[in-house]
Amino acid sequence: MLGLPRSPDLTDEDVRRAYRLRLRAVHPDNGGDTRAAAVTAAYDALRSGVRRGELLAAVTVDRGDAAPARRRRGRSAGRAGRQPPGAIPDEARRAELHAPSSTLLSMETCLPQLRGSSYSRAGMTPEQIANVRPRLLEFTAGMLGGLARSDQRAAGELYVRGLLTDGRRKSMQPMAERLGVDHQRLQQFITSSTWDYVAVRWNIARWFAARQPVEALVVDDTGFPKDGTASPCVARQYSGTLGKVANCQIGVSVHLVNEGASCAADWRLFCPESWDDAALADPVAAARARRRRERAGIPDQVRHTEKWRLALEMIDEMTGPGGWGVLDQVTAAAGGRPVVVADAGYGDNTAFRLELDTRGWRYVVAVKGTTSAYPGDARPVPPAPRGGPGRPPGPAYPQPPANLRQLAIAHADQIRPVTWRQGTRATKGNPAAAMTSWFLAIRVRPANRDVPRAADGSLPECRLLAEWPPEADEPTDYWLSTLAEDTPIAELVRLAKIRWRVEHDYRELKTGLGLGHFEGRSFTGWHRHVTLAALAQAFCTMIRTDPKARAPG
Repeated sequence: MLGLPRSPDLTDEDVRRAYRLRLRAVHPDNGGDTRAAAVTAAYDALRSGVRRGELLAAVTVDRGDAAPARRRRGRSAGRAGRQPPGAIPDEARRAELHAPSSTLLSMETCLPQLRGSSYSRAGMTPEQIANVRPRLLEFTAGMLGGLARSDQRAAGELYVRGLLTDGRRKSMQPMAERLGVDHQRLQQFITSSTWDYVAVRWNIARWFAARQPVEALVVDDTGFPKDGTASPCVARQYSGTLGKVANCQIGVSVHLVNEGASCAADWRLFCPESWDDAALADPVAAARARRRRERAGIPDQVRHTEKWRLALEMIDEMTGPGGWGVLDQVTAAAGGRPVVVADAGYGDNTAFRLELDTRGWRYVVAVKGTTSAYPGDARPVPPAPRGGPGRPPGPAYPQPPANLRQLAIAHADQIRPVTWRQGTRATKGNPAAAMTSWFLAIRVRPANRDVPRAADGSLPECRLLAEWPPEADEPTDYWLSTLAEDTPIAELVRLAKIRWRVEHDYRELKTGLGLGHFEGRSFTGWHRHVTLAALAQAFCTMIRTDPKARAPG
């Protein structure tokens, strides 16, 4: 993995496992300096060629041994206790137990720093910052121009500079140390200063829409793993980012996207039911939720709302009447109306698709193959006449619906190869790094009971796109689209796959710009942090896409 000599029976998975176990051993809360120690432990094990059994024995810690250290957090540091195997000395443990709690970056964040990949440095060097500082000052002056006081605008630029500067952690204290300022200045700006983060998002979104073609509004969400229960809206819930149920926050975002650039324009922090006292029938649980909401400063209007509703709320905010005017910016730049793109977590929801239809949005959304539907040429038939009282039945489809998987397989003769973009990993067999697979596109009529029917009993048509790789026995992915029927299948595939930009956004925001490093316990502070991380990413986009252009005034 590192290109260094090592024991032949020590695999990369052994190193990753060793890293995780070492991290759990030395600090249950996964602090910043501890993470560095854990990476170093795994690195040293590789370098020394230690054998597998010795490595795992050195780092394995039973959960029961680590738990007392967690319970002792915040108590007297002088209390003696049994040390788990491989534990660090008492003095170092006491120092780390009083370090600020932080979330654990994934192995994809830590180990690439050892591999020397493009994400090997989590930000710019001081020399690079100095080179772009004049443009950064000009850019942040435009984006933060709505802040009332000059000291707020200066603190905002300072915070963004901290997010851009190289460093493993982008929480306030480490950033302040790298910037050479008192961390209280950053903390006061994020948690207690009076400024509107929505106005900053408005500036970022309109800046991007005026300078970049916006082909799609991409809806997605990402998880922020946490150790405690005090962070706003943290709960045990499923996170697609983590691939499991875990203690985490979920941020829902809408991105302005084209093939070459994207902007994480708007955000909502998902409020689980356990944080909504109005949704809890148990008075004890409701009282507990009210106390947690008060401590986190959650506004009364923020309640448990489905993620797809939060997505619609953000789309309306950015493009609807009285909103940010992003749609006007896009059309003024001679662009067409963007397409809404989402994964199956949103696209599988019939109500979400119907609301997009109501608002006049075309979409390409992923769905499951089990979604029920009729073929596009299916027609309802009038019922046989019958006498008797009561309302006569209306027209109906004579057969029960199939599902998308069955309909796609029935049209296997229509699959064709489609290349949707050029990748970056060229191989001997694919020197152009063309991203190609096999697809088919057919007309279908989704048959969910919530889908309204026309007067003749017919269901609305849309287009089914299915990906069927040549090595697979059946289609692997499905999308429903309301784009025009004459849209070429290559364009349909390109838009369905454009979600890769959002994965890039999340990777850049989390790996390089500290999106998930916020350690505060304030609802407003979380929103301000992610807003400034999005501003930092917008600045990077400006540098990448037009390195010689002047920043907005």
